[in-house]
Amino acid sequence: MKERLRFATFFALFFICFWVSGALASTPSPQIMIILDASGSMYGKINGQAKIDVAKQVIHKIVPAISPKVKVGLSAYGHHRKGDCSDMEIILKPGEADRKVLLQRMDAISPKGMTPIARSITAVADTLKGNEAETTIILVSDGKETCSPDPCGVVRSLKASGIKFVLDVIGFDVSSEEKEQLMCMANAGGGKYYGADDASSLLAALKDVKKEVEKRIEPAKSVKKSAAIGLGKLDVEFNKHVGGSIFELKVINQKTNKVVARKEFHNTYVPSFKIPLLSGDYEIRSFCCGLYRENMGEFVVGRVHIEKGKTTVYRPGVIYLNFSKEMEFPIITGVVYEKIDEPKMTMTQKLTGGYPYCVRAPRALIPGRYNVTINQEVNAITVAKDLEVKEGQVSSIDIDTGFVVKKASDNVVGYRLVRSGETSPVLDVHRDFFRDILFYGKYIVEPGSYDLYLYVKGLEEPLAVANGLEITKGQVLEFDATI
Repeated sequence: MKERLRFATFFALFFICFWVSGALASTPSPQIMIILDASGSMYGKINGQAKIDVAKQVIHKIVPAISPKVKVGLSAYGHHRKGDCSDMEIILKPGEADRKVLLQRMDAISPKGMTPIARSITAVADTLKGNEAETTIILVSDGKETCSPDPCGVVRSLKASGIKFVLDVIGFDVSSEEKEQLMCMANAGGGKYYGADDASSLLAALKDVKKEVEKRIEPAKSVKKSAAIGLGKLDVEFNKHVGGSIFELKVINQKTNKVVARKEFHNTYVPSFKIPLLSGDYEIRSFCCGLYRENMGEFVVGRVHIEKGKTTVYRPGVIYLNFSKEMEFPIITGVVYEKIDEPKMTMTQKLTGGYPYCVRAPRALIPGRYNVTINQEVNAITVAKDLEVKEGQVSSIDIDTGFVVKKASDNVVGYRLVRSGETSPVLDVHRDFFRDILFYGKYIVEPGSYDLYLYVKGLEEPLAVANGLEITKGQVLEFDATI
């Protein structure tokens, strides 16, 4: 009995040491990099004061209030030359000098030129390569990009490259068109968009970003483990794109095929999943929203080997269905992920319970090569073939090409969309006389030339109403079927 008591005491003391030492481990401090718009438009006025002066006054208030554990840097564009898309400057890298110098150099900035936002973000991101700490880039801009044709695409590529940053964007006195582009960049950068129309709302936005960054400040940590127990640790880190699409995670011992750990999330963001495990091989599976309660929608997130005395960090890959604004909420009943480098491994997310987000949500998956097919009630379309998914990275699929019937006469009861020169329809849609949802819904199609036939009451054969309809990549064709 005494031997058992001594062993139980040792075991309890070991775990106390393990968790207390974990609270002392060293982690990189978070960083902030401010990109200030110094283009000519910043001389525009708000309440009788130049926008650049308002921005400087607000930054003077927020920078000294940021925790000293957070490194702060400054970049600007458009402040040297007019009409020059290369006019950008890293004024201070995070931690390069004290904050008084940062504010002094900011005060010397005078707006002059263009708005090369994409180049400025790229230049800042280049300085962050290899950083362990995640940097929050704060873009303060009063207008949209004037030098790059696709700033959103630039930000999306930088995120996919693995550089650790989040892009928060503050639109300072912008139009609705400018807001749309800036919001797109914030979404692509995994951050938030804030609107600001005056000094107080600009300060409120910066305070919110400051609060979020300071949440990531952690005490130093150290790791102390005993070989006698034979435990290792699994640390699963999810990309921010995954969001709240996971309802439950399970860890299965591959030798016994038994569930050894599980965690439920219930629509909360899934930042990480950390558990101690015995040495061995494990499979991680997720149950996705909309199907969790039906014990369906199971996805293999990863496979790991745990060694005693070591922490295994694993970052699942992500497939991100990037819907354009024009193709938001198409008719989708499910998404099929076929892992082509692992035969007979196909995972499907179906639409159940009225959760359209669930089938569109970014999906955490085990790295490999995939075919991705979207089911649309009336057909299925493969939107990606042999797509490579890498550990810890996002593989994006643009969903931006489609067809929709804008309006139709009451005697039009359906339509067929056929590729020119073929006979089998790509879409064969008939009216739902209760809601007409399917008839007027958006459908994903491939670029190409199409012929359109309408089913009309009283006619025995479908009526050919359009030949050679060209649908190009990134285009949504709206067809008026009024006859």
